[in-house]
Amino acid sequence: MIPSTASRYQRIKQCLEDDTSLVYLHFVAYLTASLSQFMELFQIDSVLVHVLYDKVNELTRTFLRKFLKPDVVEGKECADLSTIDCEKADNWLPRNKMEVGSGTKRVLASKPDDINKTVRLAFRKCLKTIATYLKDHLPVNNVILRDLQCTHPEFRKAEGGRAAVGRLCQHEKSDKD
Repeated sequence: MIPSTASRYQRIKQCLEDDTSLVYLHFVAYLTASLSQFMELFQIDSVLVHVLYDKVNELTRTFLRKFLKPDVVEGKECADLSTIDCEKADNWLPRNKMEVGSGTKRVLASKPDDINKTVRLAFRKCLKTIATYLKDHLPVNNVILRDLQCTHPEFRKAEGGRAAVGRLCQHEKSDKD
């Protein structure tokens, strides 16, 4: 059954009257800004496979750092990054130390403590969901993508460039067998 226009109007009205709607909108805007650079980079008409592995790891780390302690995330990539436990409370930053954006913090500061606590817990839940999704769905462990970094002009002359080319050849050879 299709909801009536009146019920939609009532839901929109309730949302706009809710004290926390502005806080959540600021938070969504902050998350959007966090994703924009990554999304815009891969929407250009250019070959970027040589930076994909690094950017995927960077994006995942960025979201993990928003709610996890720095020592849990720093210096980790690929397999180490994907094994971080987002559900482990010992890994979490205190709720008032999570990165939620300056606009969100400003609006949230005017709210009573009980609402502030509830909203920050919802933010953590959202950040855990996003980070877990990124870890599970982005190719942070893909060794072929890692080795394709050797096609980057700066990486070609690097010490690991030759080894990466050799590993790519081995991947190609094993795919034909």
